[in-house]
Amino acid sequence: MESTIDPATGQITGSTTHLLLFTMGPRAAGALAAAVVLTAVPLLVRRRPVRPVAAWIGALMVLLAVATIGWNVGWFLLPAAAATVVAAVLPNGPRKRRRRDGLTAV
Repeated sequence: MESTIDPATGQITGSTTHLLLFTMGPRAAGALAAAVVLTAVPLLVRRRPVRPVAAWIGALMVLLAVATIGWNVGWFLLPAAAATVVAAVLPNGPRKRRRRDGLTAV
């Protein structure tokens, strides 16, 4: 947000807001839409080995973030890229432990 100040009175005479979509145009919206689609892919995959898909999506998100940092859009994508990579690396859920009596505990 930019403000215009009258030097004689010191009061704000006007203000301008710069939105990313207006300053960068449709390419910013396209980059953000691509990030949303990429993030949704592992959620839509119904087969069991989802970890390789999530790893590829994480790599693509990192590439998209690095490629769009020059447009300032990539700075918004970096947290999503990091979260996608972490989600691909973490185990799928709680592991079952074997108790000493042979029963399985959750």
